[in-house]
Amino acid sequence: MGEENIAETYLDRLKDETNPGALLARFYAELYSQPYNPQLIILINRLIKVYGRETTFYSILSIENMKDLDHSNIYPLLRYMCNKRLESKSKPTNELVDLTGYIQTVKIKSEKVRAKKMKVSDPFEN
Repeated sequence: MGEENIAETYLDRLKDETNPGALLARFYAELYSQPYNPQLIILINRLIKVYGRETTFYSILSIENMKDLDHSNIYPLLRYMCNKRLESKSKPTNELVDLTGYIQTVKIKSEKVRAKKMKVSDPFEN
């Protein structure tokens, strides 16, 4: 392609692509100056089948800064990166949730209910 920002270009094309394996194989080949061949397409298609096209795309992109990669046996590393991305999506977070507003509305509603209670005098009291 020879243009800037190939990651965004390929990501935009990936959304509507009917053959995502070939597209991501071409992206991989262009990004890492590797040959585009049928074995690469098969490897990428295997990852897409298990992890989906976007996870595979981001995994290819995430190894970009690694030095001295062995591109002849890249599948285990890409699979590891896909697993890592998938696990990070499914881990629960210990995020604090602010319930102050909800508590205030419950208090207001309970006060309204208490105010609406009818006071009935005791008929047996003289």
